[in-house]
Amino acid sequence: MVWWLFKKKGETSSEFQKTVKNSFFNIKDDMSQISQWISHFKEKHDGHESEITTIISRLESIEKQLNFRVEDVPVSEVLEEKETEEKKEGINKEYERWDELTPVQQRLCWKISRLQKEKPKRWLSLKDIAQELYPEREYNKIRSTVSDYIGLLEEFDYIERKRKGRQAYVRFKKNKLPSSKEKTKEKVKKKVSKK
Repeated sequence: MVWWLFKKKGETSSEFQKTVKNSFFNIKDDMSQISQWISHFKEKHDGHESEITTIISRLESIEKQLNFRVEDVPVSEVLEEKETEEKKEGINKEYERWDELTPVQQRLCWKISRLQKEKPKRWLSLKDIAQELYPEREYNKIRSTVSDYIGLLEEFDYIERKRKGRQAYVRFKKNKLPSSKEKTKEKVKKKVSKK
């Protein structure tokens, strides 16, 4: 045999056999623990599978009940209702964070939108925007405030910003902003519906 290759100097064959025996015992113990984990996960998987089949059968029964109701209504009316609901949801999602902005931040957003319409392919410098928003103040004194506002509008995904050298430029991302009249009507409707 070649056991003499694996022996350490001064180690007897009985010590070597003991070490090998302990190693195999540890491997056997590790394998049994792995086997227990595998059986545990299999039980969980089987449980999830049975729950999923139950949920699918319940959904199928609900779909059957809904199909009978939908068949009574003409398909064109159902499609029109879905389209109007999707449009309303889309408008609400697009402007749902608009109310979180302060009036000054909303005004800044409107200014950037207006400037972007005047020069659609051009990026606007923060200096130009600051002069539009605060024409009576020096840029150095309001730079950090305007930069903070721009950062918030960028976070709300209304604008995008890039740097070129030491100058920052922005561009408007949204196609349309909510008009102040639309937002006022929505606020009135919400207050009336709450009462």
